[in-house]
Amino acid sequence: RTVNKEIDYFRGFLKWCRTEKNMDVPSLKISKLPEARPIPMVLSPDEIRRVLDAAGPMHRALILCLYGLGLRMNEARNIRRQDIDVDNRTLTVRQKGGSYKLLPLTPALLSSLTEIVQPGPTSQAEEYIFISSRSGKPVYDIRTALRRICKDARITKRVTPHLFRHSCATHLMASGISSRIVQKFLGHKAITTTEFYTHVAGKHLEQAADVLGKLTGGK
Repeated sequence: RTVNKEIDYFRGFLKWCRTEKNMDVPSLKISKLPEARPIPMVLSPDEIRRVLDAAGPMHRALILCLYGLGLRMNEARNIRRQDIDVDNRTLTVRQKGGSYKLLPLTPALLSSLTEIVQPGPTSQAEEYIFISSRSGKPVYDIRTALRRICKDARITKRVTPHLFRHSCATHLMASGISSRIVQKFLGHKAITTTEFYTHVAGKHLEQAADVLGKLTGGK
């Protein structure tokens, strides 16, 4: 998968050379290597709850954006005050690629966001919701904080910001939500990306059934 990504990056660079710089460079004709996309590990709803309980106000609100809205880390870190519509309980999200989408805010997420927003006039830097105490800019990397939070929550899985998005997609598909709705919710360009989580949800449901079977006397 890494090699295939590098090929895509280089192919895009050559296209940029041709279209933006009018350079006479050939297109890249290299077949991708065969790959099997690994099934991502996800957090269970109980693990999500434990992580949220162990997080402080700012990280709790950020994790709720990653899981409750299925946002990418870059989408969540760039949320600004004016993106939150308290009256209509909606959030305007700048998506990957520059487009926008409007998502509904649950009472829990709206409460968490308003808890960390300071009232009154703000500077340009303070327009952003999730600010790093060290840099004064939108928070970039929360992996260190996640390790501490997960240790307090007794979570042994390797938790990354994107894992919450994976978990969101898997839980939505497992609950029977239409793949088209999940696609729009998560902002996937291709429906095949969303449909992958049907397989993921199925695998995790099978694992849950095996656990329940053993608990009820099965082999």
